[in-house]
Amino acid sequence: MYLRELSDEEKRVFWNLANAVVMADGIKTEQETELLKQYWIELENEFEIYSPNEIRIDDEIEKIQECDGRIKKIICFELSGLIVADSDFSKEEKDMIELICKKLDISSDVLSKMEKCIQEILKAYSELGEILNA
Repeated sequence: MYLRELSDEEKRVFWNLANAVVMADGIKTEQETELLKQYWIELENEFEIYSPNEIRIDDEIEKIQECDGRIKKIICFELSGLIVADSDFSKEEKDMIELICKKLDISSDVLSKMEKCIQEILKAYSELGEILNA
């Protein structure tokens, strides 16, 4: 949704983090794969695709540590949306998001607010789908 605001380097970092996050629990679901495809289109860039176990989370986070707070929040928001794409909130994915947010100085309160917004967005999409398909 907001990924176009990121610089090329920030997009590359987001892409790597997104791939690591979806594999945090060892399972890449169809919904997560579909959302990654949508991200790929929104990012409008060509990136090397690494195996998630080749992605060094701390190195990626370090690359965006000095970014504007809004950019950090966009990255955390989009990553949070990714982990709820399959309605399976695995502990490993949740722990990874919390770690990333902590390292980017995003408070747990802000993360909770983002997660609440994501749930409201998903609910709205579901309701719209019901209306359109009725």
